[in-house]
Amino acid sequence: MSKIKPQGQFNRRIQAQKLSVTQNEAGGMVETWSSLFETWAYVGPVKSWRHLEIMKNTQSASYEVQIRYTPSRQIDNNVRFVYEGKVLVINSIEEDVEGNKRFYVLILTEQV
Repeated sequence: MSKIKPQGQFNRRIQAQKLSVTQNEAGGMVETWSSLFETWAYVGPVKSWRHLEIMKNTQSASYEVQIRYTPSRQIDNNVRFVYEGKVLVINSIEEDVEGNKRFYVLILTEQV
């Protein structure tokens, strides 16, 4: 697991979005992304050897993102994130505990 960063490094705003599929007036299916939450996060380069090995065949930028865990935030592979106008998709999700605090540690790849 990654070492959780100090609270002062949770200084980037990131938005989580979930895919919704609805039916339009013509009966077709329309996919839209709706906002789940926006939060402060640590966003940095991927440094773990295990994650670098997974990402070596990817041409896109990859990020390690850490956010505080709260029960209302259900993060799974149907969630994407938007950071500085970039759409980031989940490659891995881990939960980490440090003291009495829980965090999500995510490896995200820029969607091209």
